Amino acid sequence: VAEEAASQIEGDILRTRPQLLGPLERSALRRVLRAYAAANPAVGYCQGMNNIAAVFILLGFDEATALQGCYTLMQGCCPGYHDRDLAGFRLDAAVLEVFVQRLLPKEMLRRLDDLEVPLEVLISEHFLTLASHSWPLAATARLWDVILQEGSPAVFASVLALLKLYLPGENEENENCQKVSKGGKCQVNWADDEEEPINAFRARALQGVTSDFDSFIAEVRRLIPLMPQSEISKLRFEVAGRRKAAH
Repeated sequence: VAEEAASQIEGDILRTRPQLLGPLERSALRRVLRAYAAANPAVGYCQGMNNIAAVFILLGFDEATALQGCYTLMQGCCPGYHDRDLAGFRLDAAVLEVFVQRLLPKEMLRRLDDLEVPLEVLISEHFLTLASHSWPLAATARLWDVILQEGSPAVFASVLALLKLYLPGENEENENCQKVSKGGKCQVNWADDEEEPINAFRARALQGVTSDFDSFIAEVRRLIPLMPQSEISKLRFEVAGRRKAAH
């Protein structure tokens, strides 16, 4: 394993699910991440992998199965998301923008615009960790059941479901939020912390899936047929082509 990757892995292991992982589980997690990095030297290690691999360890899978699970999710369902330049993640974030414009109602698009946070930033944690960073283990596992069955369409559908169900509304009370009129348009100014819109969205999503996961997963299943793999592949090709032409 490259020294840089090994150092990053060591730094992240202690921060991964500290309340749930004991010494034996951490050793197993270390071996799985090092094995993945050694088998994929062009990629090595990227933050987010630790949380994904930890879920398999916590669910009781042996290390070989955990490693295979990482391959399936990170290369099959999230291609290129964890490359050194995050190229796959950035490509699919642009594809998601297309689906957002197509499938979310105008009022929600306006609310999303009012947050003044790039969509790529807002959804980065979910795309890169597939809910494994902060969600309850049981909720993460249930979402992964759908992702492993449906592939990339379920990844996209899960993000759209989160936006549709848990995007902060303009009338929602938040002590850190101040609404002001700017250029005739109602906008949201977040006091003291530019990360606040992101944190508010993640907190609402966590509360929602913890208290009523069934409603969330029902919305995911409703959205999956609206984003078939054939359309995702087509949009990936088109977006990549435009980016290549621009350079």
